[in-house]
Amino acid sequence: MNDQKMEIHDICDKLQKLADSGVFSPHTVEACTQGASLLKKIREVVMSSPDEGSIVEDLRSILAEQGEG
Repeated sequence: MNDQKMEIHDICDKLQKLADSGVFSPHTVEACTQGASLLKKIREVVMSSPDEGSIVEDLRSILAEQGEG
């Protein structure tokens, strides 16, 4: 298994490339597109939130482990 960390931006790009590949059903394409969009939104909220000591802090920690922020 590859232990290399990927940033959210890179994951979103890969999901969008999968969606654009023409290999998957429309349902899977929509899931990839929605997944990429959701990850981008979550990253923006977590990285800009001033809330400390909450679930936001847990998410911030996860993003930091992935190389974000």
